[in-house]
Amino acid sequence: MATYIVGDIQGCCDALQRLLEKIRFDSSRDELWCTGDLVNRGGQSLETLRLLESLGDRFHTVLGNHDIFLLREHWRLPDGGSANREIDAILRAPDREQLMNWLQGKPLAHWSESHRVLMVHAGVVPQWTVETTLSCAAEVERVLQSDKRGKFFSKMNKNWVRRWDDGLTGWRRRRLISNILTLLRFCDQNGKILASASGPPGSQPP
Repeated sequence: MATYIVGDIQGCCDALQRLLEKIRFDSSRDELWCTGDLVNRGGQSLETLRLLESLGDRFHTVLGNHDIFLLREHWRLPDGGSANREIDAILRAPDREQLMNWLQGKPLAHWSESHRVLMVHAGVVPQWTVETTLSCAAEVERVLQSDKRGKFFSKMNKNWVRRWDDGLTGWRRRRLISNILTLLRFCDQNGKILASASGPPGSQPP
């Protein structure tokens, strides 16, 4: 058995299939992990979701910011109408509910005891241990999988705190957890997100 980890697929289904053929991926014994952002930009997001969903428990992913955007669009426009054509194709698909229920059940952080690997889409702050990361991720996962997800989605673009504090509560806490796990590029040693830094490692402010 082999475990393969890929980065942002972003709707590039043909490229993914070529990669799986190249590594001779066998879904009867191998596992495929993805660091999130399964959809958007590549032109084949619907096909990508169908392929990955068909792998069953041989596929593990965490949610990325593009995946959460898709879940928000599904909540906001359950019958379609998104300005994003690629997302709209998913929302109008006959199997959209099956695919959205599948995606909605995915975690924000994945820990493999056998590999001793923690997988998230973006990053974690220095104050978090593996246990803290999984616990914080679970706080947001419970909301995304409940009837409270609309409240969460409605607050996604509100002003949000940029420094982690264990004492944060409510929607500000959940929104910051989500942003750390799905959007973080750089932070300082105190857990403050450096939102203006977007270049390669070494380009961030001191």
